[in-house]
Amino acid sequence: MKALYTEAFPKEERVPLWILFWRAQIEGVEFTGFYEEGSLVGFTYTISYGDLTYVFYLAIHSTVRSKGYGSKILQSIEGRHPANRLSLEIEDPEQPAANSGQRRRRLAFYRKNGYEPTGYKTVEGSTTYMMMGKNGPHTREEHATLMEHFSGLLLRRMFKPKFVR
Repeated sequence: MKALYTEAFPKEERVPLWILFWRAQIEGVEFTGFYEEGSLVGFTYTISYGDLTYVFYLAIHSTVRSKGYGSKILQSIEGRHPANRLSLEIEDPEQPAANSGQRRRRLAFYRKNGYEPTGYKTVEGSTTYMMMGKNGPHTREEHATLMEHFSGLLLRRMFKPKFVR
């Protein structure tokens, strides 16, 4: 999973793996690998609090992208949390960027899978993210509470969302 994590996310978006494994021990956090014929095709890192599940990370191995695995994995998350509202963030496709085509494709992918922009965005470092949701709206406050639950007192500053809209 480490190699896929490093390949799929730029350094500035990667939380140290030891923190992810450590926080995966708390209730509501799942670090899940997805395999086909013994080979890792992707993974997710989700955080649930109350009836809100946040997809913190979704990664698909580059050799199997655009083959339906992403949609299947999202369906798996929905199957594990059928009564929950779902949320995730993508790099804002409305911001100028070298990977603007990739950002637009991500937006189209998540829309195809039933996710819609929530109307608010967050900023981490120099990157703006668009929040998306499915199965009902969620508020900024609910997202902030979920992240507080995940981070605990020790890491609260590291995971405090900065909302911009």
